[in-house]
Amino acid sequence: MSIETVLRHLVFWQWLLAFFSIVIFQLEAKDLPFLLQEYAAQQDLASPTAGEQLIGWYALVWIVGSVVASVGVFLLKRWARLLFLAMAALGCVLQAFLEPSVTTAWSATAETAAQVVVGITIGVLYFSPVRGHFARRTPA
Repeated sequence: MSIETVLRHLVFWQWLLAFFSIVIFQLEAKDLPFLLQEYAAQQDLASPTAGEQLIGWYALVWIVGSVVASVGVFLLKRWARLLFLAMAALGCVLQAFLEPSVTTAWSATAETAAQVVVGITIGVLYFSPVRGHFARRTPA
């Protein structure tokens, strides 16, 4: 299997695991202890503050940027490598500003696995032979 194919598989698995994390949470949320269900319901009903709205807009930029970066990496576009790295970093920074959240063990496991795959993808992008697809071309 070529390194380009491995890279494409990593991008695919990253998004599949992230999707599974969301689906798993939706399926398991009803099994959370009552107090956690109550807290989650309360958070859903609360009106967002101006700061939370701003973080929401940054999160939207992050989601769109991450999708664009992933498509670019999948298609081996030169601009995508740096965008992918920037979106991974922005995702880490956003975590620090998000409110406490309720999740389930299996959902968190899928989310963590997706984050590990993102890290592996960055490693492949920068430290494997596939980096040649993304390197700056020097004029001849």
